[in-house]
Amino acid sequence: MRSCGPISCLPARQQSLLSGGIAWIVLIALIASAARRHEPNTNYDRWRFWHAVAALLILVFGLHHTLDAGLYASLLPVQYFWWCLFIAALGSLATIYLIRPILQRGVAYRVETVVKHADDTYGLILVPQSRQLDPPQPGQFFWIKRGSPLSHTDHPFSVAGFEPATGAITFLIKAVGDFTREIPSLKPGEHFYLDGPHGDFGPPDDARAVVMIAGGIGCAPFLSMVQRLAGSDKKVLLITATKTVSEQLETLPRYPVSPNVVETNISWARVVEHSTAEWAGDVGRCDIEIVTKNLKRYGISPTHQGTYFLLCGPGPMMSTLEADLVEIGVNLHNIDSERYQYDLNPSSPITRRHLGRWLGLSAGMLLLAILAATF
Repeated sequence: MRSCGPISCLPARQQSLLSGGIAWIVLIALIASAARRHEPNTNYDRWRFWHAVAALLILVFGLHHTLDAGLYASLLPVQYFWWCLFIAALGSLATIYLIRPILQRGVAYRVETVVKHADDTYGLILVPQSRQLDPPQPGQFFWIKRGSPLSHTDHPFSVAGFEPATGAITFLIKAVGDFTREIPSLKPGEHFYLDGPHGDFGPPDDARAVVMIAGGIGCAPFLSMVQRLAGSDKKVLLITATKTVSEQLETLPRYPVSPNVVETNISWARVVEHSTAEWAGDVGRCDIEIVTKNLKRYGISPTHQGTYFLLCGPGPMMSTLEADLVEIGVNLHNIDSERYQYDLNPSSPITRRHLGRWLGLSAGMLLLAILAATF
């Protein structure tokens, strides 16, 4: 008697319905898990593994349903089209979870030191064991993993500093999650594997003034920018905002001087929500009032076409400041944000702009699909 699997034994019509139903159920579960992945009890590494498994299941069962039940799937060009999309998607998964980890085996970094800069905030300095990766630009980030290149427990961190002479890369990390809580206990010599650099976050070359607004650990990408822009002809204002004084950096790495003036062209303003008797900086939430006060203090015009604003920190803070900056006359093209979480907050002008582009692209692709099916 012929043996068969749980799907292949069913009639053809039921096979396509079953594979399509499975793909839909897994897709709904994937979306629901993505919406909840920032909840406190969610293990990021476990979530990422099952996210990849779900994506693979959707890919396989979705292809089966499309080719088996699709009205135009019997046409050879249509079949080629769907197989090309399947191979491209499968190739991206293979690149991330197989090919790239294998290539990382020859590019190991080791821990040089771990330095505490503030409460639960540490500087992790990694140096290349042999061959080093491409030099990162200020504002870029790496995916880093500990122990083995074949491990899939890598996490993204912005570059806080880079030493061209030694290839040493500094990451500023807040110990709040499963992985980051292990940073303070790292020993010199432990191996890490890096993937990157990635990203494009920073001021344009023609900027005359750069205002960097950081909330909490959002100051990490700005430290490498300060390192690059120190001594340049650009006027730079760095605003770092935290809840408490103990969370503030006492000095900028590489610049152990006053928080008020770091270099001749760089100013540093610190803001806390809860101050102490000795605190000399600003007090309150980092809102547009605090920002404009410091712009006036350091002689920077927010509406000048050469003034650029860079934001990094909690999503609500960035969304509010983006809208408020636009309201006081700042050109939206002169504002850029580095978001660690994408929540499609409608109050963010930048998010609305990106969403509008994606909706326009999606509408265009849908129109092309309808035209192709019609003619």
